[in-house]
Amino acid sequence: MRILHLATLLEGGTGRIITSLAEAQRRAGHEVTVVTSRSASDDDLVHCAKAHGWDLALETGPSVLHAHAAVPSRIAVAIAAASRNVAVLQTLHGCQASEWVEPARDLINLISRLPRIVVPSHTLAAQLEGLGVEGARLAVVPYGVDAASKTGSADDTSALEQAAFGVIDAQRARGRAIVCSVGTIGERENQRLLVDALALLPPASRPYTVFVGDGDIAGLEQHACNRGVGTDMLCVGFAPDSRR
Repeated sequence: MRILHLATLLEGGTGRIITSLAEAQRRAGHEVTVVTSRSASDDDLVHCAKAHGWDLALETGPSVLHAHAAVPSRIAVAIAAASRNVAVLQTLHGCQASEWVEPARDLINLISRLPRIVVPSHTLAAQLEGLGVEGARLAVVPYGVDAASKTGSADDTSALEQAAFGVIDAQRARGRAIVCSVGTIGERENQRLLVDALALLPPASRPYTVFVGDGDIAGLEQHACNRGVGTDMLCVGFAPDSRR
């Protein structure tokens, strides 16, 4: 099959999921392309697709169009309405709670017109149904681990990782609960909200919190210090070889 993935951005965990999916499809013998653009523009994304040899208006276009964000959704809806030769699906990788208002309602109304919407969890599926998406259109496909990956051994662990595990083990030995937040550190994931929550708890009740991910680590650490919980958390960053 000729499979085209459309995404406005290819970053963080979502970017890795899309990349892993495309690589697996290629290994299965399909012709696969992932097209992104630097701007949230329909025209820009369509232009990028054409630049890579995918004319979405022609019969020689993709046999499967997989949209991964709001702008690709608009393109997917238009193509689904104009052609019966293209199978169209949408993956909604997630949505922040603050986005479940306008214009998110426009996105919900948009994707409700697509024949199939894929989500990674039953929780998100239930949220979408609560917002009016027909349950029969939803499919839950959990994110997986690449079958080609291998589990790292103790010998593969870096000195920095060993130090981080040492800190966590020491906190656990003191009887503290450990909370782990995984994701790109920044405004969208809003790890500062978790830091603010830690500051509201009495010191004896605070869990030790570990943040895993790249992004604005320095900003988060400074925010934690400003809130008086700098010693109650640890940012371990992101290892480029973490997929081992």
